[in-house]
Amino acid sequence: MAGSGGKKRKGAIGGQHVVPPLPEGAIEESVLSDSMAVLERAVRASFAKSRDYYVNQLVQQIKERGLGTVPHSSTKDELKWIEIESLSKLRNLVGGRFQNIKAKWSNAGFPLKEHRGDKTDNFQVEKGGWIELSNWILSQGFEARLVDDPQRCLFEIRPVVGSAKDS
Repeated sequence: MAGSGGKKRKGAIGGQHVVPPLPEGAIEESVLSDSMAVLERAVRASFAKSRDYYVNQLVQQIKERGLGTVPHSSTKDELKWIEIESLSKLRNLVGGRFQNIKAKWSNAGFPLKEHRGDKTDNFQVEKGGWIELSNWILSQGFEARLVDDPQRCLFEIRPVVGSAKDS
């Protein structure tokens, strides 16, 4: 054997390495497992890239079907909308854990004020984050709506008629 100095490697027969036989179906199982892992990564990446598209389509379908609107009644119309200018005001009215609300607030694109009276001119509402925040607010017994004039406030809330917070 050239280059081996005449020594034979352990497990080698006639200078060739012997591979023990694999159990039946092991190759197919290995290939299938690898293929599934690749497919799963591709599907996750595809959904991640298309997330904004899916959120926008969901919002559009909700609007088209009128599912995002609450039927008005005379009692509901009497309830006043409460302006929300800051995270602290939302937390004081709605309750909940600060870190949980802060994450939802930030994901919706709302600015965090460092001092009372800070301007909130430069922000963009993230549709997916807003849906998550408004659904959470609804689960707390309030409905929420965006406003046209962010100089006045960021959004408004009011208690849902018949909820525990409706008083």
